[in-house]
Amino acid sequence: MQNPPKTEIPKVYTAYNLDELDEYLQDPEWVVEGLIPKDEPTFIYGDGGQGKSAVVLNICMNVQEGMPVSGLPSQKMRVLWLALEGDRDIKKRRKAHQSLYGKSEVTEFFVIPKQTFTFGNQQDETALSELITENNIELVVIDTLSYATDGDISTGNTPGIVTRQMRRMCDTLKISLIVVAHTGKNLFKGIKGASEFANNVPCVLFINKGVLEVQKQRSSISGKKLKFDKKIIDDSFCIEWKEESNPRLAHILDSLDILTAKQDVVSKKDLSNLVYERYEKTLSRDHHRTNFNRDLKTLSETQNLLNVSSESIKRNSP
Repeated sequence: MQNPPKTEIPKVYTAYNLDELDEYLQDPEWVVEGLIPKDEPTFIYGDGGQGKSAVVLNICMNVQEGMPVSGLPSQKMRVLWLALEGDRDIKKRRKAHQSLYGKSEVTEFFVIPKQTFTFGNQQDETALSELITENNIELVVIDTLSYATDGDISTGNTPGIVTRQMRRMCDTLKISLIVVAHTGKNLFKGIKGASEFANNVPCVLFINKGVLEVQKQRSSISGKKLKFDKKIIDDSFCIEWKEESNPRLAHILDSLDILTAKQDVVSKKDLSNLVYERYEKTLSRDHHRTNFNRDLKTLSETQNLLNVSSESIKRNSP
């Protein structure tokens, strides 16, 4: 009697030697360097009236252009904002932001105004996933958590359902996800509902009294604090970061010093090319040109440059 054929057990796990991990695992990437991780879920929370949505809007307006956030480099991404509340505020605050920072040449920021979405609802998740895929979205904002849950946010399996779906969306759709949330009655006891919300995600940011604080950061250092003001413009406001340091401005001035070591007045084209070759080769030429022209205007307004014309630039004497 013949022995029955052996059934092969499908291979599920693969183990890698620690010294081989560099070959198989990528280093952490960032939406905003040291602040918001790429392809990961993030909670940004705070009490009512602290400017949570305005701060997130500032982040997204900069990310959709690849512009720095409070001096921190960002990766250019297409943004989708699911506005479960405050959709009309987005319109006004966007205008205030553009009034202060300038209008982008191309907008890669999309909004779903006031439609229902519930974590754990398969139909909602499928519909949102299809929209994300169809529009090549890379960063998604859900504002706010309390409107995206069914029933009491602190009861039953709600925290686990929410955080598991956040993780699943990031992994299957290859997106970065920001969920805006509120504090509980005690301002300093974390996200309203349960500690599981913060425990199950790699990044948690807290907003209070004009400070954005990194409370939890798995891939970098926690404790970073970014200060901001609410700048009133017409009948709305936008976020203005304090002590903002834009590294691209330093790149321009450094490159300008190299060129002016040989001549007093330099060609705008020569300066643009030098900055691109030294610092911005990862960007497209068009994207670099947009950044460069905007930064020249900033430097001219702050009197770091003199005689900025369409063709030439002269360095201001120290």
